[in-house]
Amino acid sequence: MSLTKTSTLVLLLFSLTFSSCTITLKEFVKWKQIEFADLPEKGNLIQKNVVPQGFAVSKDKLFIAVPRRNIGIPSTLNYIKLDGREFYENPKLYSYPNYETNELNPSNEANANKIISVYRPRVDECNRLWFVDSGVINTSGNATVLQAPAIFVIDLATDAIIKRYEIPNHIVRDGLGLASITIDTIDCNENAFAYIPDLLNSQMLIYSLKDNVAYRMQHNFFRMNPFEGEFDIDGLKFSWDDGIFSITLGKRDDSKDGSYRDAYFHPMISFSEFSISTRILRNQTLATRSYHGNDVKLLGNRGKNSQSTMHSYHEKSGIIYFAEINKNAVSCWNTRKPLRPSNVKIIARDDIKLIYPSDLSVVDDDLWVMSNRMIRQIYSTLNADDFNFRIFRQPVKDTLAACNATASRRRKFAN
Repeated sequence: MSLTKTSTLVLLLFSLTFSSCTITLKEFVKWKQIEFADLPEKGNLIQKNVVPQGFAVSKDKLFIAVPRRNIGIPSTLNYIKLDGREFYENPKLYSYPNYETNELNPSNEANANKIISVYRPRVDECNRLWFVDSGVINTSGNATVLQAPAIFVIDLATDAIIKRYEIPNHIVRDGLGLASITIDTIDCNENAFAYIPDLLNSQMLIYSLKDNVAYRMQHNFFRMNPFEGEFDIDGLKFSWDDGIFSITLGKRDDSKDGSYRDAYFHPMISFSEFSISTRILRNQTLATRSYHGNDVKLLGNRGKNSQSTMHSYHEKSGIIYFAEINKNAVSCWNTRKPLRPSNVKIIARDDIKLIYPSDLSVVDDDLWVMSNRMIRQIYSTLNADDFNFRIFRQPVKDTLAACNATASRRRKFAN
């Protein structure tokens, strides 16, 4: 066989091998621009500034968070109605719980009855919607702190706000760095904790719903890695410095009191992954110590250019999924294997549809991902004629082979 034919065959085999390990994520929702269904006639809307950043899934609603990173955002917490369709195109958003709660005062005065700016909400096992209201708006590139950040809990059965906890100033001065929340549900009464990364101050905020108290944990592993902050996305080059960004909870250990779990976390500006037991996080005395010894563990390195916004754990398979922004990709790691680059697999990559995967969550046995092309809005412009914002929904079972799940784990999803 000639060298040319041999080379062609090798390339073909490589291509087939690579393609067999990746999938095309199924689009569930896509928008060119965002429109709202319940605005008054003179609603304050500047459509080019409306960029969704996060989502949460319930039985009949898909919540969409649009943080007020610019002027012209009439409603920060919204939803679309789920009616059983497999795909939605340009659906209008409804304000949640209503428009009046989302509407800002004309003079931007503080008001505890208002929701100012939300990034990434979450729904817990007890049908409650949790989110952090940063209390901050951005106008012309300048941040304006309207009020103290607050943790909200809403009962989705009644749409009633059952808790609003204002985070004390001695824990965090403002909500500028509070871009996500992770819920640790122990029971469906009030025995639950929220873990909130503070990407600006490199700390973790911990809130006990039962005790209605918050405290903070500080650790050097929450800081960014200054050698891993360079990005080249969609032809745009820039540097960021975000610290701890995402927390996901691993398998429950029911043999231990309190069903403790490992909390996996990473700074956005880092290729590394870390963990700490929720036994430490739930205990205010242990979490707030100045010296932690081996409480916090370095698990390993995901590989070059693997900076990730959000990640999420799937308990049945033991797999963690990562939204990799520098690669326009979603990757996975089987936690039963050591964390090293060879064990982190790209399962989906798309340099058009997956530009800046801003949020990712495993809900039951489905993987959900949002992409929003935010980089174009910050450093260039969004084309209103393109589909700019997408949410993908993919059954976890479709990813297991690529993620090197064992045969026994794959069989759990056969039926």
